[in-house]
Amino acid sequence: MITATDYIGKHLGNYCLTAKIAANPLSYTFLAEPTSLPTGQTVVIKYLHAIYIGAVQDQERFLAEAYLFKQLHPYILPILDAGFDKGVPYIVSKYMAAGNLHDRLLQQEHYPITLEQALTVISQIGQALHYIHQRNIIHGKLSPHNILFSDKGEALLADLPFTSLLPFLPTTSPVANEATSRTDQLQKISVPGKEEDQYALGSIAYELFTGRKPFTTPSLHNPGVCYKTKTLISPTRLNPALPLHIEYVTLKALAREPSQRYSSIQAFLAALNSSNSVREPARDDNANSNPCAIVPVQTQAITLLANAKNSHVSAPDAEAIVEPDGTASRAVIPITEQHLVLHEQKNVRKIGRHTAKRKPQGKRQELAFILIFSMLTVGSIVGIFLYALMPVYAPQSLAISIPPHIATYEQHSVQQNVIQPMRTAVIVPRAISPTPEPEILHLNPTQFSFDNCARYHNYYICQAHLSLSSDIHTNLDWTASSSGTKARFIPASGTLVPGQTTSISIIISTCTHNGSFIFAGGKNVLRANWSC
Repeated sequence: MITATDYIGKHLGNYCLTAKIAANPLSYTFLAEPTSLPTGQTVVIKYLHAIYIGAVQDQERFLAEAYLFKQLHPYILPILDAGFDKGVPYIVSKYMAAGNLHDRLLQQEHYPITLEQALTVISQIGQALHYIHQRNIIHGKLSPHNILFSDKGEALLADLPFTSLLPFLPTTSPVANEATSRTDQLQKISVPGKEEDQYALGSIAYELFTGRKPFTTPSLHNPGVCYKTKTLISPTRLNPALPLHIEYVTLKALAREPSQRYSSIQAFLAALNSSNSVREPARDDNANSNPCAIVPVQTQAITLLANAKNSHVSAPDAEAIVEPDGTASRAVIPITEQHLVLHEQKNVRKIGRHTAKRKPQGKRQELAFILIFSMLTVGSIVGIFLYALMPVYAPQSLAISIPPHIATYEQHSVQQNVIQPMRTAVIVPRAISPTPEPEILHLNPTQFSFDNCARYHNYYICQAHLSLSSDIHTNLDWTASSSGTKARFIPASGTLVPGQTTSISIIISTCTHNGSFIFAGGKNVLRANWSC
């Protein structure tokens, strides 16, 4: 069996492999030097040994996607080159000697980095994520390992997903299983994948601000070991110097429900850079240097000394705090047990005086309550007594003598004099036929089968074209899902401008059941049948 070490010294295209960086079941990562350029320009090559692509059309699709990733954004690691070695793809990128964010966090030893550095990293990676989200690209596996640093100290986003490689992932690979489970999970939310990237960025922000991963707690017996918990500790408990508005923004990005997070990465960054969302309380000047500084104790010392000013207890000697430049800035007087006892006694006396002052007011309220209750009781008794003395009047029957000329009236004429109830006209509203919703979303084709879909091993890949009518004047958000069959959509959602057409790749892993593909945008829902 060939291992990663066996490739050292060999050539991949125009590159000579010099050292191994990492290895996993899907790929090997090497340091290499270009043979066509002067020595010293080191690059990184990711050799995807578990993937084989034999068809020329599939190879061209991978190379075209690699060409798009060459220079996407200033904060995205550019792809220098890509190619194939006997059907096995490899990707060439620039070597970042400054390392990644994971290594920097390890050097901090669970202490947070400075607030300015943390906000810079989050802003740069957030801008890169917002850029790829606008192009319907979802990272899906953001972590401190794939955040690299350039020679200028800028954070770069690495390991962007190649959708052209998804059909060729081995079914037993952990990456394939992870991608499948992630896609099934993301299809349950409104904008698949973007919320997951925001949650991952919020987790990184939490670790930058506190020095600890979210939902973890350190072990008391094993230093350096952390255990997972179900409770998220407030960031200001771990870093009291952290502004409150940054804590609020970070916790919102880590909300359990995707709908409770920010609408986009851009909104998350805007809230993080705004200092007006929550008013920050005043803090001590040395709070940043000592995250565990107990500011309330100093405030309590000033209060106790003010209360003990007129007491018979002599204040102890003051201890001067010497600044780094050698000058004494202020003095802090230690608090003795005698001061605490005196302060407690003075508080008790104050409470007694306030209670004594409130007694007359309490008596007046009590007398007023008794007077009102007595009046209500007397009124009730008088009312019951008067009700018992009232005579009971029984209705008496009245004998009415009917004159003879009236008695001769016929029965039907008497019935005609009976007052009939007035009939009310009920106005039934006229049924208005609803105006049919214009079809502004179009799909081509509307039927998928073996005839218009390509087969790769155990996968079927179909191409759908979704377009928006040019008659409307607003953009339209759309999502894709499946019914009756398991399918993945690349991309699974997006935004169309009037007159725009987008291509969607549909990957069907199995072909045991017929089903349908559903494309929804606003009130328009298009359904395309899939016959297996």
